[in-house]
Amino acid sequence: MDQLSDCRGEWKLEHLEKPLDQSTYDKIAANAKLCDNEHMKLPLLEGVLHLGSDPVDTLVRNVWRPTLTITGMEGKGGKDAGNVLHPSLTFKYSVRLPPNIDCKEATRHLHEV
Repeated sequence: MDQLSDCRGEWKLEHLEKPLDQSTYDKIAANAKLCDNEHMKLPLLEGVLHLGSDPVDTLVRNVWRPTLTITGMEGKGGKDAGNVLHPSLTFKYSVRLPPNIDCKEATRHLHEV
């Protein structure tokens, strides 16, 4: 898993992310201005913090950044699990790609990892 992202969730696979062009960034900034930091008013659990206070950055992270979700894992211990290294684990995961990424190309790169 450490080949996909670091401990902060930042992607290590550059081909799953592309820089935003200025036109797209300007549209996101206009939408962020309309939102008026509404995301900062949502209740959070104790100890949970927002990733940032910049509304443009928040929209970029929520729409234009890839995300990885682990939806299943096979090969882990279960009730008798301990602090051991397993010879292999199989993960089932879901990846949300930004709108400007070709999904077939991204799939090919993920299978190479």
